Amino acid sequence: MTKQEKIMAGVDKIMWEAIGDDEGVIARNIMGYLHSQGVVLKVDCPTCGGDGRIQKFMDRTFSNRCPKCNGYGYVAVEPLVEEK
Repeated sequence: MTKQEKIMAGVDKIMWEAIGDDEGVIARNIMGYLHSQGVVLKVDCPTCGGDGRIQKFMDRTFSNRCPKCNGYGYVAVEPLVEEK
């Protein structure tokens, strides 16, 4: 099972368990789960600082190489949930 499939299964489980719950509670539960799985809002290439976007549909999820400099990997620069 890929990381994406694992996360989708986790969100699906939360949704099924939350039937009848308030939408705000469901949203907080999903956000907490995504945060616990390391999901971030923004990543940048550590080599060139590029954000990995290209003119076509973003294919960053299929590769860990930067399309601007061909460098490897990305670093999280904006977390999904800010620490208090």
